[in-house]
Amino acid sequence: MFRRGLSHSRTFKRGARAAAVLVAAVFMFLTSAFSAWAATNITITFVRHGESEGNASGLIDTKIPGPNLTTTGQTQAQTVAGVLANDGLAHDAIFASDMVRTQQTAAPYATATGMPVTVLSGLHEVQAGIFEGQSQDSGFARILYALIPLSWATGNLLMPMPGSPDANGAVFQDRFNGAVDDIYNSGAQNPVAFAHGMSIMAWTLMNVENPDLTLMLKHPLGNTEIVTVTGNPEDGWTLENWGGIAVTQNPALPTKLFVNVRDAVKVPQMALYNVAKALRTGNIANVANAIRDGVFDTAKAVVNLPINVVKSVVKSVQTGTVFKAAPPPASVQAVTPNAAAAKEADSADKPAVTPTLAKQVSALKPATTGTKDKTVKTTKVDDTPADTTKADDVKAGDTKAGDTKTEDTPKAGTGDKGAEDKGTKFEKDKPKKDKSDKADKADKPKAEKPKKAEKQQKDKAAKADAAK
Repeated sequence: MFRRGLSHSRTFKRGARAAAVLVAAVFMFLTSAFSAWAATNITITFVRHGESEGNASGLIDTKIPGPNLTTTGQTQAQTVAGVLANDGLAHDAIFASDMVRTQQTAAPYATATGMPVTVLSGLHEVQAGIFEGQSQDSGFARILYALIPLSWATGNLLMPMPGSPDANGAVFQDRFNGAVDDIYNSGAQNPVAFAHGMSIMAWTLMNVENPDLTLMLKHPLGNTEIVTVTGNPEDGWTLENWGGIAVTQNPALPTKLFVNVRDAVKVPQMALYNVAKALRTGNIANVANAIRDGVFDTAKAVVNLPINVVKSVVKSVQTGTVFKAAPPPASVQAVTPNAAAAKEADSADKPAVTPTLAKQVSALKPATTGTKDKTVKTTKVDDTPADTTKADDVKAGDTKAGDTKTEDTPKAGTGDKGAEDKGTKFEKDKPKKDKSDKADKADKPKAEKPKKAEKQQKDKAAKADAAK
């Protein structure tokens, strides 16, 4: 009897523990779901620094604090400040890495806006390790330095970067994610973060819901080029713009499925990294918490994977993106700083040809009259109002030499106000010599009529005398 009571007591305790674990799991799930639901989206504008002395040397230079900007880089910093001021986003915070070149790039924009620059060490460049000091323009070093972060973007976080403090993708993810979390927690809605080419590209492709891995190969970020992402740490991030290239917000099904798998395989790798990180602290409680969180997160990822796959398939079918991505929204089209600078330079070198000016030039062209007079009268564009000149007022061959017809007289009942009301006309631009010639020709018959009458009278008088 006593044993039966003991056994019931143990069963009750086990059941209570199981219920407590279940309640805790449900509570954690609901809490995380509520947090995700309540998360507010922000837009982060990442800007790569201007040309540094390291860039100009053609060598990979990722050491902290790194070299200064070149003169070209300083000009690029001024240009990108203007781009940011006119990109339509109300930027409300400025962040930069702990490297000199990003802070110098941020300085003109900070001066123009009066906002301070907050330095976040987590934003610094992916440190190159054994590739440090190698050519960034040719050779295997630059290829491997790019391919390793590209491997991280596929979900292979354990791929090492030999000799680098960023030992692998998990280390980099933890470091850069920490900086992004700080930016998000600052409360800014449209922050600007001045960072580095490889770090921006790697983090973006590792974390956004619509990655295009070919962008890193086809369009690596140039100096002061911009990447824009929108989202939050809970729900994830969406890539909107990559160096002036608008990116689809709704990728094709293969990309969605890739993201589902990528996010799932990242979880256990980050769990192992967090346990190793806790072990280095020597604190047993930290280790226990890391193990507990890792197991929970991994189990959750395994359960969510098939659910997310089904959601991706359904969304692709509903939106017609099973095989082809949806076009990017027009609202995210942007001009890169380099393109803006090129446009300004082009505008300065070439006179702008507007439709109005084109019409004025067309109206001033002499019509073909059959003569080869090389003298052309030039009329100043400013003398004729732009809105009254029409290119089709004069057509080649419409006016002939010696033609006395004029368009200056309005036609009755037609509403035609004549040439004076229509602006510049070809007849007005003809040499005055033509008009005088016409006048002479018109006057000759008038002068000849009196002489002819006198002659006729004399002839009649002579005939009368002869008859007498």
